[in-house]
Amino acid sequence: MGHYNSFLVRVWTEDSKNIARGYVQHVGSQETIHFRNMDKMVEFILNHLGWHGDVDEGIDQSLSIPKGDESGL
Repeated sequence: MGHYNSFLVRVWTEDSKNIARGYVQHVGSQETIHFRNMDKMVEFILNHLGWHGDVDEGIDQSLSIPKGDESGL
């Protein structure tokens, strides 16, 4: 049987801009990060799952997900 993780993710966008911001919290540890770059959110989740390697591996590239601004947080 697998191991389960739960995350609380909130994402919002700004009108007239292709920017997504938000935060993600690992429910078990209560660790939280804020992000302006969706890659940071994915990296946080993958780290908690114990997955290493190419972040894009296994992600459906046909999904259109705004990346946010590149400044990060």
